[in-house]
Amino acid sequence: MKNSYSKVKRRNKLQSCFLVLLFILATIIPPVVAEVSNPTPIVQTQQNPTELVTQAQELYQNQKFETAVPLWQQAAKAFADSGARLNQAMALSNLSLTYQQLGQWEKAQQTINQSLAILENESQDQEQAQVFAQTLDIQGRLQRQRGEAAQAIDTWQQANRIYVQINKPSQAAQNTLNQAQAMQDLGLYPRACKTLLQSLGKPFANLTCPPLKPIIPSQQISARLTPQQLTKRIREIPNTDLSLLTVKKLRSLGDVLLVLGHRKQSQAILTNSLELAEQLDSSQKNAEISAIYLSLGNTVRNIKDTKVCNLDNDASIPQSLAKETLGLPNEPEIPCRKIALAYYQQTENKSLSNLSKVKAQLNRLSLLVENPQLQLSEVSTLSTKIQSELAALTNSRAGIYAKVNLAQSLICLNTRLSKNNTKDQSAFSSPIVQQCTLPNLDNQIQGDQVLQPETIPSWSDIEQILTSALTQAKNLNNQQAEEYILGYLGGIAQQRGNYAKAQTLTQQALDLDPRNKWANISYRWYWQLGRLDQIQGQPQDAIRAYTSAFNNSKSLRGDLIAINPDLQFNFRDTVEPIYRELVDLLLQGENPPPKNLTLARDVLEALQLAELDNFFRDPCVNVKPEAVDQVVENAEKPTAVIYGMILKDRLEIILKLPGQENLTNYRTKISQEDVAQNLNELIERLRDDTRFSYQVQEYSQKVYEWIIRPVEKKLEENKIENLVFVLDGLLRNIPMAVLYDQNEQQYLVEKYPIALAPGLQLLSPKPFKDIEPSQLNVLTAGLSEERLFETEQRKFKRLDYVKQELESIQLEVPASYELLDKNFDSQKLQAQLATNKYNVAHFATHGEFNSDPEQTFIVLSDQLLKINDLDNLLRVQTGNQSIPIELLVLSACQTAVGDNRATLGLAGVAVRAGA
Repeated sequence: MKNSYSKVKRRNKLQSCFLVLLFILATIIPPVVAEVSNPTPIVQTQQNPTELVTQAQELYQNQKFETAVPLWQQAAKAFADSGARLNQAMALSNLSLTYQQLGQWEKAQQTINQSLAILENESQDQEQAQVFAQTLDIQGRLQRQRGEAAQAIDTWQQANRIYVQINKPSQAAQNTLNQAQAMQDLGLYPRACKTLLQSLGKPFANLTCPPLKPIIPSQQISARLTPQQLTKRIREIPNTDLSLLTVKKLRSLGDVLLVLGHRKQSQAILTNSLELAEQLDSSQKNAEISAIYLSLGNTVRNIKDTKVCNLDNDASIPQSLAKETLGLPNEPEIPCRKIALAYYQQTENKSLSNLSKVKAQLNRLSLLVENPQLQLSEVSTLSTKIQSELAALTNSRAGIYAKVNLAQSLICLNTRLSKNNTKDQSAFSSPIVQQCTLPNLDNQIQGDQVLQPETIPSWSDIEQILTSALTQAKNLNNQQAEEYILGYLGGIAQQRGNYAKAQTLTQQALDLDPRNKWANISYRWYWQLGRLDQIQGQPQDAIRAYTSAFNNSKSLRGDLIAINPDLQFNFRDTVEPIYRELVDLLLQGENPPPKNLTLARDVLEALQLAELDNFFRDPCVNVKPEAVDQVVENAEKPTAVIYGMILKDRLEIILKLPGQENLTNYRTKISQEDVAQNLNELIERLRDDTRFSYQVQEYSQKVYEWIIRPVEKKLEENKIENLVFVLDGLLRNIPMAVLYDQNEQQYLVEKYPIALAPGLQLLSPKPFKDIEPSQLNVLTAGLSEERLFETEQRKFKRLDYVKQELESIQLEVPASYELLDKNFDSQKLQAQLATNKYNVAHFATHGEFNSDPEQTFIVLSDQLLKINDLDNLLRVQTGNQSIPIELLVLSACQTAVGDNRATLGLAGVAVRAGA
């Protein structure tokens, strides 16, 4: 009777208005730490323990967590005694939440398990289902804190399904944001982006990620949304949907887009979310405004190509915001670093959370450490302040990674202050040093020149910070964080010259993840182990460790561009060296064994793919790797493949010949700097049409001696008719046709047909058989007139011979269609590719191919066609049948002009479109 009465009273009076935990992403570089806002406990009322619950809620909301614990415990017991099991479960869930705030993770786990055990045995009416979903939300929070992001996603998805079933859209929306944050923990940025877009409703309904592209076919040509278009869509969000949650979603989307390489779109979303946040009537809006400032600081900091930000030209950095709110001078151009620091300072000023303040301070510290004009006194004061703030934080995942973040900045500072701080001298240092972004100049220390050494944390001080974080990770039972910190401690020992200790700690880190669940972390500790093996004269052990690092990094594929938001990195500094150092190891000695040559070749192929993934910020291709040897054996004419890789002290050439199982290799002893100097000079002379041929030959014959001369006899003996090159770095920017044989007075193209491939594993090479011109269907297009694009502030001069070029093709190939000048626009181009089966496309127009895909495009009469949009056009779908372009010719003034990664854009188009 008592139980029945309790249930009636419970159902009449229980009103659950629990707000699902909101996880606020605030990107910190590096690493990134996700902030958890103060959650609200489940509200529950019951006649007898009402006062206990009310008091516990009030204490919780006032952050008096220790005092709240016994009240939740008493309430749970009172409900249990009265048989009010649902209320008992809610009290236990709130108790778990309170334990989490105190960093008492084992107790939190035990308590949430008790709550779930009660709820799983209860019949599920709507009221009970809601409590169950809310308890799952609390469990998901606990799982994420322990580094179990995948399990947290599963738990939150289960809760989300319940919210949808019982028609609780606001709770479901908050739950979706939680899921998106956990996806970012796992490096699943495209998936997080898709989740956030879907949750934002109608204005974003026809978009996909990444990049932001409408899925409507007719709009495909104008796929990449501009900041202005995104602003328009945000303003289309109905007023009824505007809330703190909506702003949080927009901020999280802005953070995701930054990692995916869309800085201007990220800034547009963040500046608009800031405007919306300021209009909200919410007690929590200041915390959100603070978080947006932090994200905006990160977007400005991400501008690496220029030293100044032009506020008049960059619409994504509003002048009023930058100059008035941030207190910057009234000047059109301001150093980007200065703007980022101002954003971080504003974050610190407005934040009510100690953790948010620490994150802003950590970002400011790392930026100051990178500053060419190092202010030692300012850095010292700030690092001391951060350590004091961190000591006051409760044990949490965010606090742990904040300590690692601090350690990373101090490691970079100590490395910079070291007398031996060049890249070459750190060749066998820990990978954690490789992560430092240091100025390419001698130390320039400003301010207090007599600063006492003890004011800068020593290696011992940094070790203590990490040891404290390790203790917290163990208390939290977050093994992922443990592995991360142990690896860092191993790196510190390596920097201090204690290699035995470094090896032990690094191996302990790897032992925590025997199945490589966290390949995004373990790859760097295998790399560290490989360097330690090298230092200690153990080359075979080093090869095994490097091979594991290579396999782990390769398995990440698309996630290489954005591993874990707590583990941000620069690809060229923290992934690419693994490939090069492994090849260096494999090819040591005069006669490397065949298995080493094969693996070295495979590593070079894999590097091409990894670079393309990083370039596009998206997995470039989803193809099964081709058996490279079979590609050569099945060629219609005798074909040789020549692989070239630039190492620090030599140029390595690997040769694959038909009919021969084993590869052969050759090397030229020459420094990386000398190779670069020669290649850059050759590129300059090729660009300068005032140069005479002998001036080009002076440098192109050197490259011939490096690459072709050593294999010349082998090519002749095997009657090779075709050459395929798979090249590395700056070698990709050199047209192999121009290599000059001084002995024969011939260019290489006069001796062999030549092909340049980004990697044979990436393609399914199909020879263009002897086809009569009448069998070709060619789309020719070009732009001869001068074009001015005011929005981009770009002007392109006229090209005088485009018309003649296209006419000459039509004379050779009658089945050609021409788009010239004003007809060479986006709509007509798309229409032609969609309605006709062209197997050749020839574009004669301006184009730029840069190491930044956002700066890689060809010029149409109406727009700059970005590389991703060109890729889409070349893969036009007719029904369910893909019609790839077999041959793509880009005849353009600036094609492949850029740094040693410029040709990645060209390679990516070929690979992704199958051209």
